[in-house]
Amino acid sequence: MLGRAAEAHANTVHTRGRDTVFHGAWADCERVAGVLRQIRLQTEVDDD
Repeated sequence: MLGRAAEAHANTVHTRGRDTVFHGAWADCERVAGVLRQIRLQTEVDDD
């Protein structure tokens, strides 16, 4: 199942240029964004 989710996110990023990959508390979102930045992905955390 995780492979299908990753493939869906990759397709959305490819076609739309971005995707939401995590929802949670602000601190958790910042932690996940930090991990993604370490592998050189551009991230954005917002509060909607």
